[in-house]
Amino acid sequence: MNKIFSEESNKIKFLYSLKTIPNTEEFVENELISKFPKIKIVSKNKGKIIFQTENYSISEFRAIHSALLVDNNHSIQHNLYRRNWRVDFIPAGINPALAYILCQVASLNKDDILLDPFCGGSTIPITALLYFDINKAFASDVSGRAIDVSEKCFQASGITKNRFVLFRSNVSMIKLKPKTITKVITNMPFGIRSGDHEKNIKLYNIFNLKLRSMLTDNGVIVLLTQEKNLVYETMGKNFNIKLIMVPEQGGLRPGVFRLTKKT
Repeated sequence: MNKIFSEESNKIKFLYSLKTIPNTEEFVENELISKFPKIKIVSKNKGKIIFQTENYSISEFRAIHSALLVDNNHSIQHNLYRRNWRVDFIPAGINPALAYILCQVASLNKDDILLDPFCGGSTIPITALLYFDINKAFASDVSGRAIDVSEKCFQASGITKNRFVLFRSNVSMIKLKPKTITKVITNMPFGIRSGDHEKNIKLYNIFNLKLRSMLTDNGVIVLLTQEKNLVYETMGKNFNIKLIMVPEQGGLRPGVFRLTKKT
């Protein structure tokens, strides 16, 4: 373990590093400092944050959900993105660490009612319910396999059934009361690993119309998608669009967008 002796404090400080999804360091640092205020950031580079502390042990940093790995000079390390409740998964599904970051971008709170209409294995809704203590989540997907995986993960998570609604549906068939959803967070079909661009044009347009109806006036939408131009083309008339970051994973560079309704 790497050590720094401080004459000022007369204590040994330990160096740690967090491996991050590249370009998400700002959100990882925010979580780290909010949960461990006594640490000191030494350096922050693409894919890594190095910090020092004399107050915490490495096992305590398992509470960080936005990073991939924590180590202390490579002698001891802990995987941070594995979740005990993720007992099954969908291929090309979202990394749990990135799901946590999307929830940070959405600024979730305890009163929020969330919709994820492309839920896959429900990594995003479960993350929102467990770690951000939101009020309720609606999770849907057109894939029967996705719903089966979601059921297993919800059961393993221990989340009570009154806090979520899981159902199989095409986006065009989702029926929720107008202005009942405060936050939408979802991993959109890319057109690279899922579907194709022509199908996505139709899908994104339908999604845009549905969101106009279901989202509250002050609601927030957070999208992860490789179809960056399509977001602006299909949703720009109705929503203010801000590109927050472009994380790098698996050779892809999808955009993370935050959208709010235009007045």
